[in-house]
Amino acid sequence: GDIHLVRDNGGAGTDSLTILQSQLTVTNIYSEVAPLRITDGSVVNASAIVMDQAPIVTGWGDSTSSISTNAVLSLDSGMTVELAGDSSPEAMLNILDSNVVGGELTVQTIDGVDSTAFEPGDAFVLLTATGGITGQFDNLPEGYYAPDSRLGILPPLASGLAWFVDYSSTAITLEVVELPAPAAPVFTINDGSSQRSVVNTLTLAFNQPVTLGADALSLMQEDPNGGDPIPMAFTLSNPSGDGMTYLLTFDDPTYVDGSLPDGTYDLTLLAAGVTNADGDNMATDQTYTFTRLFTGTVPFDPAGPDVTITPISGGGAGISDGTQTEQLDGYELGILEIDAGTGDHTFTVDLSEGSMDLSNGINIQGSG
Repeated sequence: GDIHLVRDNGGAGTDSLTILQSQLTVTNIYSEVAPLRITDGSVVNASAIVMDQAPIVTGWGDSTSSISTNAVLSLDSGMTVELAGDSSPEAMLNILDSNVVGGELTVQTIDGVDSTAFEPGDAFVLLTATGGITGQFDNLPEGYYAPDSRLGILPPLASGLAWFVDYSSTAITLEVVELPAPAAPVFTINDGSSQRSVVNTLTLAFNQPVTLGADALSLMQEDPNGGDPIPMAFTLSNPSGDGMTYLLTFDDPTYVDGSLPDGTYDLTLLAAGVTNADGDNMATDQTYTFTRLFTGTVPFDPAGPDVTITPISGGGAGISDGTQTEQLDGYELGILEIDAGTGDHTFTVDLSEGSMDLSNGINIQGSG
């Protein structure tokens, strides 16, 4: 039958609790409570559940455990999952509200289950939340993982196979797949905004842990006069240690405030220098071209007295007097300089559309 646990004195519990084929209604769950083990059971609580030690959930094929709350379940401390078969088509843990995910996910098998017998297509729905899932587990963001790259975190598999951790808006699924070759990474400048008056971080995010060879990356500044490109120094790191997210920073003393100088750049990633756990390489070389411009000059000689400066959506600026337009787009500027030519003119900045950082000012220069 159902089990009701009520701590009358409001104190914190210290023991773990195992639930077998029954329902548990819990009043007052405190962050000091030891791990909660759920095996084909459910937990019902009237308020938010927060655990700073990871609960343990065991999946038995098509069975479902559940936590029912009328508030958010926070798994900030992570979660331990025990696989009891070669698939779990139903959610091993079903949360009847929203779920905040964080911390570390550990996946194990119970005694007698040989994960090296798992085959491509085997899938385990670890968790669903009808109210939506926010965040990802810190040690296993979405991506492909050869078991050797996550020893003690993911169970072993047969040679050539990998785990794929899939996050949807309402579910987290662990799938057995054949490990693909590394895909081209997602390239991000700074925090991804269009502002380019400073470039101090470049990020490459891969879809699986990879090793980068010593010559895998090169950064060259284009010569505006058509000469040979100039090699630029950078520091490469993988701060999280996950082998997936690599950062390029610029701490050479020749740089000002850790930013690349004005210019157009080509970041080249050689496919042969990107290797996954199976020794496979990325398919093709990748080149990412971008611009850093703190001060931009637009040559413009207005035909009339009234000139409008309009920021362009996505960055940059358009200069128009109603009959002619010059644009400097693709990035935002720290300083916008306009060579206004001769004559007297009135300049208006129209901020009704687009976006442009004008905090450093606009310099307007005339020749008469």
